[in-house]
Amino acid sequence: MKNKKSLLGLCLLVLVLVLGVGYAVVSSVNLDITGTAKVKSSDLKVSFNGVTNVSSADKVSANATDGSLSATIAVTDLTLNESVTATYTIKNEETDVNAEVIKASIVNNKPDYFEVTTDVDSSPKTINAGGTTTVTVTVKLVQTPVADTDSTANITVNLTASPVQP
Repeated sequence: MKNKKSLLGLCLLVLVLVLGVGYAVVSSVNLDITGTAKVKSSDLKVSFNGVTNVSSADKVSANATDGSLSATIAVTDLTLNESVTATYTIKNEETDVNAEVIKASIVNNKPDYFEVTTDVDSSPKTINAGGTTTVTVTVKLVQTPVADTDSTANITVNLTASPVQP
């Protein structure tokens, strides 16, 4: 009698295991995890990398602050309607987030005489993660200065970067 009870208990245990495995094989559960991850612009690592080219070394000097998106350009001795450029290289140090670079502001100490434009004024530039791009600043003399003190302009260009979906 004791053997019959043990055999019956063992059969029931085997039956439960077979049913459990069979149910697991036939049924499937999809597990979907959804969510949103956001990168704040203030945490984005996009900055000038110090590489700057100018169109005329005797009329333009340009500098960029490494680790920031602020650059300076100084121009002197331009003739009326003459333009000079400074091209700055910008690096996206992020490994998995693209960035979009736009003009934040331009501070021109002689706006009556010098017109300042950038190639990101009308449309932003996208920098892939780990990549670089260039931003060109153009300065044009639009009015001939009478005083010698007005023949030189000091300009600060501030850019901003925002994360974009790769």
